[in-house]
Amino acid sequence: MNLANCPLGTLVVITGVNGSVAERLRFAELGLSPGSTAAALLSGFGKRRVIRLGTQRIAFAPQAAGKISVELVEPETVESAMVPAAARMPAAPVPVLAGH
Repeated sequence: MNLANCPLGTLVVITGVNGSVAERLRFAELGLSPGSTAAALLSGFGKRRVIRLGTQRIAFAPQAAGKISVELVEPETVESAMVPAAARMPAAPVPVLAGH
């Protein structure tokens, strides 16, 4: 499966990046490398595919999206895969000052 034909609204793990050396370098600069996790958000705008990768949203032309191989992530791991570990940690209790 690749990024161009994965189901919308799913979380995917990038398993491979194809293309020329320049294309693979550009994908790596965007953070798209094997093991990266992304969410397939939207398709439209001339068949462009929009993904969420960390805090950024990236749109790909169909040809570029077809060069990124992906696997679906199991549904029970979706939340933990996209939320940084620090954000999943419980907040420290806030001290309450008497008389304030």
